[in-house]
Amino acid sequence: MCMWLLLLVATCTLESSTVLPTAASATSSPTTWIERSPVTSPSDRAFASMAYDPATANTVLFGGRDNGTLGFADTWTWDGTNWTQRFPTTSPPARTTASMAYDPATGNMVLFGGENTSEFADTWTWDGTNWTQRFPTTSPPARAITSMAYDAETGNMVIFGGYTGPPNYNVNDTWTWDGTNWTQQFPASSPAPRTGATLAYDASEGNIVLFGGFDEAGTNELFADTWTWDGTNWTQQSPLTSPPGRSSPSIAYDPVSGNVIVFGGLSSDLSKGSSGFLGDTWTYGALPPPTTSVVFPSNGATLSGSTTLDASASNAASVDFRLFGGVYGFSGPVICTATLTYYGWLCSWSTTTVPDGSYTLVSEAFTSGGSAYSSAVDIIVNNTNSPPTTSVLLPSNGATLSGSTYLDATASIANKVQFQIFGGIYGIGPVICTATPTIYGYLCNWNTKNVPNGSYLLSSKAFNSDGNTYSSGVNVTVSN
Repeated sequence: MCMWLLLLVATCTLESSTVLPTAASATSSPTTWIERSPVTSPSDRAFASMAYDPATANTVLFGGRDNGTLGFADTWTWDGTNWTQRFPTTSPPARTTASMAYDPATGNMVLFGGENTSEFADTWTWDGTNWTQRFPTTSPPARAITSMAYDAETGNMVIFGGYTGPPNYNVNDTWTWDGTNWTQQFPASSPAPRTGATLAYDASEGNIVLFGGFDEAGTNELFADTWTWDGTNWTQQSPLTSPPGRSSPSIAYDPVSGNVIVFGGLSSDLSKGSSGFLGDTWTYGALPPPTTSVVFPSNGATLSGSTTLDASASNAASVDFRLFGGVYGFSGPVICTATLTYYGWLCSWSTTTVPDGSYTLVSEAFTSGGSAYSSAVDIIVNNTNSPPTTSVLLPSNGATLSGSTYLDATASIANKVQFQIFGGIYGIGPVICTATPTIYGYLCNWNTKNVPNGSYLLSSKAFNSDGNTYSSGVNVTVSN
């Protein structure tokens, strides 16, 4: 019989295949644990098997042990308010650390294995009223501390590995239950033999996720590897980060976040006198997309010489800064790759490596699944203390305008651009709009009905700290 101290949290793995239905809750209400005081309850115990039965809307508990009993053989159901002991005509023999999970394909609870004075190899199903022992043609060898999960892709229950006692102590075989018979699978690759690995069905990816476990065969290795089962083969995954090695953590799939959740477990062999209970929480799933924003420089800043660029980023493995506009247009070359520091993602950039001009600066954050840009920050590079330059792009010279129209100008080394009209009733022209910098130039929307019909000279005016400059302008006719 395997060491009891190692089993102290093994019972948490037994409900791993069950996805509990989620209930809506008011966002304004706090969440908390509430101790219930049912009229009746099972006796004190650990290592019982428990899983939710959607067919009866009850949670089913079987077996377990206390300090004076090697195993219980009682069945209880929880209806949300009270525990009720069931007295089925037949029941599995008393045991602990059996695997139990709900099988949606048959509408029954499936229980396999466990141990008392030795390990079991029997299969039982619970139909909400009675336990029925199944006698499949083939069956996994006797074992305990194995995990079982329902694979919705194949419609089968899956178990892997577990504790089998001497001489091997633990195994790495894979078996599936189709409601009638167990079938051993022979995948091309498998996780190493282990006890206390945990399984959960990942509905977002359509596969079974296995994590952790413990080698009781002599190496005492605590595994920190992650594997997925696709119905045919095990594939070792290479996540960017992983929980430390552990045995018998709790595991379940969270349909709200689409992640597999792992909590706690054992980080050492307690039978050897060390303590190693864990209380950390990890989620496994596709990385959320990164987000990033430029912290420094601020929008509209004028830069010269060497400066430090700063960006914030979440879910990012790396961050680059890119420059658009000016001589670069849409090509957006990387001007520096940032280093993560206490103050954010920082890099030093020499502005003398680019011509003076107006640019759009963005940060780009990366993960293994892709990248994301920040919002644009408009900057001016001015290392020669030169005044800005500008020219009108739209409308063209000689154009006739009516209604609302977009005005567009280019500008270099500018922190602001305005459009003015001259002629007609105005003589020296009023400002008709202040442009917004975009990747398409300095744009603004002008309602021509705000001025009398007639002929005008339209000019853009660019500003920076060293002065301002008018464009040569274009001749337009307003005709409404």
